[in-house]
Amino acid sequence: MALLQPYLLFDKGVLRVTYCGELSPGQRSEVDIPLENDAALFDLDSDRAPSKVCGENIHAQAYISEEINSFFSEALCVPCVLARFPAGGRGSSCRLSKARLSKHQKAKKSGPLIPGSFPDVPSPPDSDSEPQNDQQQPQLPSNILLSNESPILMIHTASVDQVNRDIIARGGAEVSEYAFRANIIVENDSGHEAQPAYSEDFWSSVRIGGEKFITLGACQRCQMVCVDQDTGEKKQEPLSTLAKTRRLNSKIYFGVHMRHDHGREGLARPTIQVGDVVSVERTSN
Repeated sequence: MALLQPYLLFDKGVLRVTYCGELSPGQRSEVDIPLENDAALFDLDSDRAPSKVCGENIHAQAYISEEINSFFSEALCVPCVLARFPAGGRGSSCRLSKARLSKHQKAKKSGPLIPGSFPDVPSPPDSDSEPQNDQQQPQLPSNILLSNESPILMIHTASVDQVNRDIIARGGAEVSEYAFRANIIVENDSGHEAQPAYSEDFWSSVRIGGEKFITLGACQRCQMVCVDQDTGEKKQEPLSTLAKTRRLNSKIYFGVHMRHDHGREGLARPTIQVGDVVSVERTSN
């Protein structure tokens, strides 16, 4: 699946998915999926068939388009259909965050080396920019959609560089920053004081362009980081080295989960872009 690359084309109203692997004769290299929530696009009976996301049963909407479904079946070499999380994500189609503070997160005031993983993630029901009513019932688990644990994952290139130095010191070959599958990658600006490797572990909030993001905890890592995002080939690194350098309480951490802080900006659509200035607004150490 690493060879499937999505592109949002808002001007066309579609999600374009391109297959970057070797094509068989007659196999299509891309498919356009409408972004609109039109009932005519879905199998109305599919919501009665359970699907699973990270071990949880959900009710998804399956696309009926043969063009869409055959594209994915051919690319993955497995008969399958594309499904979409129902708009709103409530009722029988709702997922709730299972995230809880880990031991080292609860002991944060005593100065752990790495902040804990995955506090309750206030992901909104329809999009990552839509505010939730967290103020009234903050103790309840928050809604999440099809994401594993949180809306956004951020990594810092200084930390990637440190991992690669550790890998090379062990006789391995460096890995791409894309192996960590982050939504947002931040790097030091040569004209400002550099943030050292793993400093993101202690950031409480950051501002990217004009938008504020709240960090939610460190990201727990698994074998997925060993999949080459260009070839789909599975290797030993970087997990082998991370297990030596970033293990805490039998878990391996790299990167930080975040959510967008909608604040009180009203209905304006929040936007960030490549090249935006990133500032650390608050740290927890």
